[in-house]
Amino acid sequence: MGNSSLSNLNYDYSTRVIKDICCKDAFSSLEHERLRKFIALYHGDRFLLGLSDEEIDLALGFSRRIEDKLYPTIAGLLIVGKQEFIDTYISGHEVLFQVTDGSNVIFNPPIMHEPLLELFEKVNNLFMARVNEQEIQVGLFRVPIPNYEPIAFREAFVNALVHRDYYRIGAVAVQIQPDVLQISSPGGFVQGVN
Repeated sequence: MGNSSLSNLNYDYSTRVIKDICCKDAFSSLEHERLRKFIALYHGDRFLLGLSDEEIDLALGFSRRIEDKLYPTIAGLLIVGKQEFIDTYISGHEVLFQVTDGSNVIFNPPIMHEPLLELFEKVNNLFMARVNEQEIQVGLFRVPIPNYEPIAFREAFVNALVHRDYYRIGAVAVQIQPDVLQISSPGGFVQGVN
């Protein structure tokens, strides 16, 4: 998969250009549409919505132009890549989701390898199915209190996906227990970030 010294330097593997394939073959128009949906939904840079797929890819570092050809980066494959290319070029990309009660496994779906935005939707839906609210009385009002805070979960999960070391083999893992929510991610920060 590459030179092991790159991992020792905490190389930002997501910037690696893959010159074996071109963006036209490797990228999915469905994932580009999902990206646009996320930009609109989560109040991203609206300027991006008016760009073509190719322009978005270049602006966000999903592709690099080399001698008039566009090649994908690892980041590009992770966000808008087709599943077959993700599986081929990013073998360490996987997410585990598990619900347990003590030593009893209650829910353990198959390991997930989808592009990041699709994967985010899938895991977020699995998580939200486990969020329960109890109401408490505050003065004249009843206030719903969730057992797990959805916004905090989304932030932690996105951080685990985006900031993991994709050079390393290993899974981002989400484990929900009755009184604990744990999210882990392999690797550390890239060089220069502490």
